[in-house]
Amino acid sequence: MRLALSADALRRDPRPRWVLAGAALDLDFEAGRYWAGSSLNGPEDLPGWTAGAPLINGDGLVCNGATAWRAALPAWVRSPDEGLTIRADVTETPGAQGVGYLVILHGGSLADRIAMLTTRAAVSTRVTRDGSETFTTASAVNTYARYSAILGVKTGEGSLAVTGGSAAAGTPVAPPYLGLFEIGSFNASLPLNGVIHRLTLWHGRLSDSLVGSLL
Repeated sequence: MRLALSADALRRDPRPRWVLAGAALDLDFEAGRYWAGSSLNGPEDLPGWTAGAPLINGDGLVCNGATAWRAALPAWVRSPDEGLTIRADVTETPGAQGVGYLVILHGGSLADRIAMLTTRAAVSTRVTRDGSETFTTASAVNTYARYSAILGVKTGEGSLAVTGGSAAAGTPVAPPYLGLFEIGSFNASLPLNGVIHRLTLWHGRLSDSLVGSLL
């Protein structure tokens, strides 16, 4: 049975009003607001942030492969038994080519990961456990225009939805235990080449209606 966080349940939420309902982690780089169980002065206040001062322009976190924007996941979202939902609000740099990571949750290597990647014409996903890839799907995006992508994953289920696109489904096995996340690359490889305006993570899979309201 899918765990679906409903809009009604999320409405009774103690988080600041700007935080997306029910989010465990909400990094609004564009507006300079950050939440990870409590309000932060900046992303560098996240546990395990190792990249130094973030490179932020007026639109968000700049991702060009020069730096790996890495931090530790909050402890209460590291075990994905009840599922995870990740939303990235992105603009890619015109002329960028090749595959790049929007965001990747991992355990220190690509052997265990939950990731969203851009192929410039589409967003695809990878869920890997013990080196075995179990979930791959893609959904087209309007190249170089601002878009949002939402990945939901839970044992035996997976879905990807993007702005203006149709939902794509997959069938992953149980996601791995993960302790780290990186924005815009993996160890500074496969860079996004663009800007992450906002990154949000929920513990649990969101209902389809709530996903639709976030796109």
